[in-house]
Amino acid sequence: MGGDSTNNSKRDANAHSVRGPKYVVKKGKTPVWSREDAKTLLDSIPKDSVSGLRDRALIAGMLYSFARVSAVLKLRVDGTAVG
Repeated sequence: MGGDSTNNSKRDANAHSVRGPKYVVKKGKTPVWSREDAKTLLDSIPKDSVSGLRDRALIAGMLYSFARVSAVLKLRVDGTAVG
């Protein structure tokens, strides 16, 4: 029986060296805009030019969907009636 306890010790030692993946929770550092700040920003963009409307639409898309700039820039207006 002495050999059995030695084998168990080795097996236990090997089991202790195996570790699962480390679980890490990170909090984002990106600040969230308040509704008032978002409205103030959007209201500051002129609505009387095409570029102002474009900028307003891009920024509104990012503010209200939390999309990244690259995702919003890839959006297309295919098949949509404007006007």
